[in-house]
Amino acid sequence: MVDVVKTISEFVAGLDLSGKVLQVSDDGTNTTLMLENSYHLRAFMPIKIDGADYKVLTANASTSTITIEGVLLTAELYQVPNPFFFWGSFYLANVDFGLREDEQRLPMFYMNQPLREDWGNYESQIVTPDFYFLIGDHANYDDWQTADYYEKRQIGLTKLAWAIREQAQKHKAFGTITSSWTIEKLNKLGDYLPKAGADNSLFNHTLTGVGIRVSIPIYNQCNC
Repeated sequence: MVDVVKTISEFVAGLDLSGKVLQVSDDGTNTTLMLENSYHLRAFMPIKIDGADYKVLTANASTSTITIEGVLLTAELYQVPNPFFFWGSFYLANVDFGLREDEQRLPMFYMNQPLREDWGNYESQIVTPDFYFLIGDHANYDDWQTADYYEKRQIGLTKLAWAIREQAQKHKAFGTITSSWTIEKLNKLGDYLPKAGADNSLFNHTLTGVGIRVSIPIYNQCNC
């Protein structure tokens, strides 16, 4: 049988969000770096640069530029942290979210259940679930306007969604993905009401995010 939860959680944990540092400059106190791709980086997130840990002070997803604490004269390679995996119904995932330490919550990758799975015919070695994923991160509901959600989080989270899409096409546990990837830009992760917008937060937290709907074939017997 296919362990869908294990397969997807391992895929998320194994995402390669590394790259090359393109430019380095400093003001004598902090260092500004231009990256190949900043993905979902934001202020207060950690980043590895040449194997050492640093804290991000500012991040601009449009230009893939970040500022970190301290002065670096040179920098070559970086590694962006992978999102934290959650799964289950909204209710149970919310319980899990509440029990974790703050540094183990965000950004999040959430796999919604229940899942509808196509098992094919009797001889099929592929199971194809219809997935709904959410990539979520903190948002400031009190002060942000529409442009703030877009510039401060949606651009970066969309970059992460694109990386997930690209790496899923090559993942050894997955078959050929012919399904469309349908993306939803959600300023607030909540229950949306007609003509009223988001109502209650899905995770008892002020989150923004990107939703992904896709069907992914998973090998029944994967030599992984």
